[in-house]
Amino acid sequence: MLPARSRWQVHWTGPSGSDLGTFPDSINEAGVVTGHFIDAQGFNHGFLRKP
Repeated sequence: MLPARSRWQVHWTGPSGSDLGTFPDSINEAGVVTGHFIDAQGFNHGFLRKP
């Protein structure tokens, strides 16, 4: 777990079709981000982004 004072910024373009939002949920020390996005039909999908 990262110390509370640590700040990370990761920028990327979310998956296409994610008209209703892309939501990063967690990031680890290696910079791997997990989260979910909502497609145009309102379905949730998970994602894993590796640096």
